[in-house]
Amino acid sequence: MIVQVRVDDRLIHGQVALVWTKELNTTRIIVANKHAVESDALRMTLSMGTPAGQKLLVKDVPDACRIANDSRADSMRIFALTNCVRDVLELVKGAPGKIEGVNVANVGRFDKSDPDSKVALNSTIMLTPDELEAAKELCEQGIPVFHQLIPSNPKTPLKSLIEAAESMGNSPWEIIFRVYLKESVPGIVRAMQITFISLVGLTAMAGAVGGGGLGDFAIRYGHSRGQTDVTYVTVIIILIMVSLIQSTGSYVIKKTTH
Repeated sequence: MIVQVRVDDRLIHGQVALVWTKELNTTRIIVANKHAVESDALRMTLSMGTPAGQKLLVKDVPDACRIANDSRADSMRIFALTNCVRDVLELVKGAPGKIEGVNVANVGRFDKSDPDSKVALNSTIMLTPDELEAAKELCEQGIPVFHQLIPSNPKTPLKSLIEAAESMGNSPWEIIFRVYLKESVPGIVRAMQITFISLVGLTAMAGAVGGGGLGDFAIRYGHSRGQTDVTYVTVIIILIMVSLIQSTGSYVIKKTTH
């Protein structure tokens, strides 16, 4: 059984090898890509990126369908990868009932087609008109089709991304502010959380070498003078600051994640 088909421009890379294979608990990886079958260099690169404990098969889409339809595959946990929506649509149609879900993660950002002709569904999915039609048809195949970059992200139905992008008209500025920026807010806030909390910790430690700030105040007026109450109050203030940054960031992430 194919537990997930991931559509990814890069096929096998660190995130796939180290995160998704463990999350899905797979033992085999199928790369369904005609170019990979024909290119010795690409097959070698894919083989080098395959993690230990995973068996790699590089096939074209018809051969991948035959493998999925083989009764021996029913007891296996297979992770399939392709780099375009049209290929995954062919795979889903060619192996009915053998695929649990499709994750359209990264597609259309690195090919050589005209970017002006593409429809941006979010910051990592850019589809040509043909791919967009294939994506719409894929959403009607009766299996879950979603967008999920990493396992900790929520699953966003691909159909809702298509409807949102089409309703906006997708002018360049709309793509930047309504799609790219909106989709990036949770990641930006997470990075800001880490940065601000790290700054609080670093400024506190800087006080030990005369850098000023709360750390210097705690050492100068608390530790050096034996006034433990000053030290305790300073530590509590730092903890409150960290808690406020963490809770505020978590609230914003929750409200902007869809």
